[in-house]
Amino acid sequence: IVGTVTNLIRTDITYGQNVFSGCAKITGNIGEALSVLIKPTDTKIPDNLFSGMSGLTGTVVIPPNIEEIGEYAFYGCTNITGLDISQAVKTESGKEVSTLKKIGLWAFTDCQSMVCELDFKDGLEYIGSVAFRKVKISNLALPKTLNLVGSYCFENSSMTKVIINCGNVFSTPGLDGGVGYIFFQNKRLTDVSFSGDCSMTYIVRSMFRACSALKNITLPSTVSSIDLDAFYDCSTLEKVSFSSELITIGNEAFRNCKLLITLPLDNNGKIISPLTTIGDTAFYGCTKLGYNDSTTNHTTDFINLLSQSYVTKIGANAFTGCEYLTGNIDEDEGLTNASSTATKKVFISYSGSAFDSQYITAGKTIIIVAADGTETLNLKDTTGKKIEAEEFRGKTTLIKKYADNTTEPVTEINIPEGITSIGNYAFENCVSLTKVVLPNSIQSLGTGVFQGSGLEKFEVEDRVLKSIPVRCFAGCAALEEVSGLTEVTSIGNYAFFSTGLSSIDLGEKLTSLGVQALAWSHVTSIVLPSTVSSLGDECFKYARQLTSIDLSTTQISKLPSSALLGCQSLSNISLNNKISEIGTSCFKECTSLINITIPDSVTKINNEAFMTCSSLVNVYGCRNVLDLGLYCFQSDSSLEKVEGLAKITKINNQTFYSCSSLKNLSLNWNSLTSIGNLAFCNCSSLTGTITLPPITSCTVASDAFSGCSPDLIITRTPTSGN
Repeated sequence: IVGTVTNLIRTDITYGQNVFSGCAKITGNIGEALSVLIKPTDTKIPDNLFSGMSGLTGTVVIPPNIEEIGEYAFYGCTNITGLDISQAVKTESGKEVSTLKKIGLWAFTDCQSMVCELDFKDGLEYIGSVAFRKVKISNLALPKTLNLVGSYCFENSSMTKVIINCGNVFSTPGLDGGVGYIFFQNKRLTDVSFSGDCSMTYIVRSMFRACSALKNITLPSTVSSIDLDAFYDCSTLEKVSFSSELITIGNEAFRNCKLLITLPLDNNGKIISPLTTIGDTAFYGCTKLGYNDSTTNHTTDFINLLSQSYVTKIGANAFTGCEYLTGNIDEDEGLTNASSTATKKVFISYSGSAFDSQYITAGKTIIIVAADGTETLNLKDTTGKKIEAEEFRGKTTLIKKYADNTTEPVTEINIPEGITSIGNYAFENCVSLTKVVLPNSIQSLGTGVFQGSGLEKFEVEDRVLKSIPVRCFAGCAALEEVSGLTEVTSIGNYAFFSTGLSSIDLGEKLTSLGVQALAWSHVTSIVLPSTVSSLGDECFKYARQLTSIDLSTTQISKLPSSALLGCQSLSNISLNNKISEIGTSCFKECTSLINITIPDSVTKINNEAFMTCSSLVNVYGCRNVLDLGLYCFQSDSSLEKVEGLAKITKINNQTFYSCSSLKNLSLNWNSLTSIGNLAFCNCSSLTGTITLPPITSCTVASDAFSGCSPDLIITRTPTSGN
């Protein structure tokens, strides 16, 4: 629809939700639209009323009669420039109170040109999830009357100042649960203050994550928990005034706050007495934590502080990289602390991996030792031995330490003969480790054993490994060579996820590839052996350098969901004649794929299977396909021809939407029973005459052929006697 709001909107009609949703070519001032659409007796701006109307400009002024702004009401109005809530107030007992009580989820999301200050008054009770994402809010004040502020509510909103007067209203709390991200990625936020009336007891998950301009913050005195990721990547954060009621610091709470100095100490310089738990990687990468001007080497004897505290658990890598924390751990598995039970000890991950070494030092090196003090990698008697789970997890730099206290850097490891297994995550995130050679005695590798490490080369003798476990090499971006997989029968979920591998020999015995097993990898060509019978969902997802894949001899009966989604270089694929089903989004966004032949064995092609394959021209085969899913070929702008399809009786919603080059379809039009919404919308190259069954036997959505060429003629077979 093209026009202006003054021409199209009438005062004598009541407009409900969704009426103008997506009408991007209607232009005009949002104020004029509101004055016509919202009557003085209305209390709600309907859901989706202006959603997607990017042609509207001006400022949204909320009138005093409005109590609720509906869900998605102004979503995607990218050219609206302002929001004024100053009129949505009334006076009670000499005090301004908000008449606006509820702002629905996604209400102003992605109004990227909108600039405003939002001083919400008491009376506002609810702000839905993602409501103000990407709105440019310079200053924000949240009232005490709020009952809920949804997740991602103010994400990336460019704000500089926030005043918080409310209590526990931000999404759902929980160290391992509820979504938060309230102020996520507000990279200009410098001033956060909590009023004296603020009764907040927890800082929710990722509440201030990636607020990279925030330097100082004073938490409410009532806060007892700082949840998962709360200040993750606040890269300029220096000082935090912790609550004296603090009990828990969650996983990754301050990870990568590299300028953070402040430890959770009370006024006497002791660790806050209620504090019992510091989660995994809570202060990981806080390289200045504990920096002390009063000592010559600027370090803090943190172990001494811990020994006098009530802390009972410190998670893995909690203080990795904190070079100004020093002290000795005198016991093998922990240290006695000041808790009421004398035998209770601080839990510190195996071999002290909560810190940078078994004994905290002012450096970043790791001493490779076993719990008994022997060098793990030079055990004299290795028969039947194993490297324990998490033994070196998170050690960014590995060294060996000898009896005379000399050290030697470790970048390559030859695991000695006799070692039979390596435990879960044993070398995870050992970024200095570039090469590992396994012995013939190896029988098993644990989950995530080399995940995130610096491995460039992995060697093992053929006939040794039978499986590659879950996440074995996930995130090894430098990994270029893997050998010795000839006997491997299974590759676990995420095993080679996001690796640097450009090629891989999968051997001749492989039977299964797990979920995202080679997703985001750099492989360029894959040939699967005839033994493969199972592929996990998303197994090659976003392998952007993959140009060809050969499945022709495999035993696979179904291509899983998103198997090759986003493989933008894929131009050559060979399928076997056993596949009966192509999964949802299987080839979605394969933008280099030009031709594909669908085997006669295929009877079903699921939703979005070839969506946005912008270079796809010809689809051959399809002779036995009975079902084409929703959006199956949507936005395939180069698609000219789809063979077969004679057995199709139903065309689903948007199946060929915006296939603007489509000329040749081998459909048996007179056998169709239904054609869904927008099924052939914008198929502007379809011409000639299409004869559909009688109205009584085939339903056709009113917009099924909208946007098609005027040269396309659609007729109906007459019903009997008509």
